[in-house]
Amino acid sequence: MAQKIPLGQFSARQIVMLALRDSGYVALGQQPTQLVVNEALTRLNMITAQWNTKRWMSWHLQDIAYVPATPQQFYTVGTQGNFNIGSDFSSDFNADFGPQQERPLQVERAYARLTNTSQTPTDYPLKLIPTMEDYSSIVLKTMTNFPTHYFYDPAYPLGHIYFWPIPNAGTQPWELHIIVRHFLQPVATLDTIMVVPPEYAMALELTLAKWIRMAAKLPADPQLVLDARNAVNAIKTNNTALAALKMPTQLTRPRIYNILADEWH
Repeated sequence: MAQKIPLGQFSARQIVMLALRDSGYVALGQQPTQLVVNEALTRLNMITAQWNTKRWMSWHLQDIAYVPATPQQFYTVGTQGNFNIGSDFSSDFNADFGPQQERPLQVERAYARLTNTSQTPTDYPLKLIPTMEDYSSIVLKTMTNFPTHYFYDPAYPLGHIYFWPIPNAGTQPWELHIIVRHFLQPVATLDTIMVVPPEYAMALELTLAKWIRMAAKLPADPQLVLDARNAVNAIKTNNTALAALKMPTQLTRPRIYNILADEWH
């Protein structure tokens, strides 16, 4: 009996079989060997892993909170971490794999929320410390106070995020929030249902078909290459979102002192 798939969803098997046929590797009415199918499934997971590195291939940003904030040097980010990706992405969580140690490649934004029963909760955007080298230059890394900065280390299998100064939970009730990309989950079996927006089906299938032709050492199909590019560009165009440009504080001040020329501008 054929597997019933909810409307608007699709299985990895559907993507793989269509890709094998559209690539020209399998003719209509032919059945590929299990080895060929398994290799195509592996390539499908490689494609989604690559797409997860691109901001414009993510259709959604997720706000994940750690409540209440406790004073510690760093917090883990990922499935079953302090910032638990798995719980917030539970609708897309692939149970076939069991507990996965997925972590975001980047933290897009972070903020601290000061909660107080007598006042409205207030959010304070945090400034990014871009590199480990910059974080290592902080002299008092264990200082506890009002948090102003964050540094994210995409360690594997769980990422580490450092807030500085370390929130002092003993005097003020804090919530720590991070904004991360919604990522494409890997698929474990051919019967795994891929829970992604429907517009991703064609892009995945045609991109996989292009890869299959390459792996089989077949000549490139110009129409397939064009269609795959158009399908990916349609997603990219829809997902592209540019944050409002902000000028550095130093450039918005009325006057700036030039220490080399000993004069004000």
